[in-house]
Amino acid sequence: MVGVDGSQASTPAVGYAFAYAASTGRSLTAVHTWWWEPLEGVSLGEPWIGDWTEIASQEATLVSELLAGWSEKYPDVLVRHHVVRGDPVIELLEQAHGASLLVVGSRGRGGFKGLVLGSVSRRILKRATCPVAIIRSVGGDQPTT
Repeated sequence: MVGVDGSQASTPAVGYAFAYAASTGRSLTAVHTWWWEPLEGVSLGEPWIGDWTEIASQEATLVSELLAGWSEKYPDVLVRHHVVRGDPVIELLEQAHGASLLVVGSRGRGGFKGLVLGSVSRRILKRATCPVAIIRSVGGDQPTT
């Protein structure tokens, strides 16, 4: 299983997850969560009347586009997508039940900034019930573990 957020930081994690799935003959579940709330007052006090379905569709398209090249590189890896509006830690942990490996990327926000902002990868590592691989991105697209 791999967490996908659409950022450059998640690209090495996706590559690692595909390579792992291919080398073990397993399928891959790509989990993407999104959270968006309309800002109060944006429409001058009127309630937001947007279409959640449209936003969900845009997020699903983002994931499909991100994974397309990897699926071509690893055609034998069966990929399932799980795209949902929700907290990434909760969704990743729920979807990881029974997974042989959960792969997440890390932007490398260590130190004080990481303490203040929190970290999905740190929270995952503390609560996961399966093995976890945290793949950091160095210099854009050079992964290190």
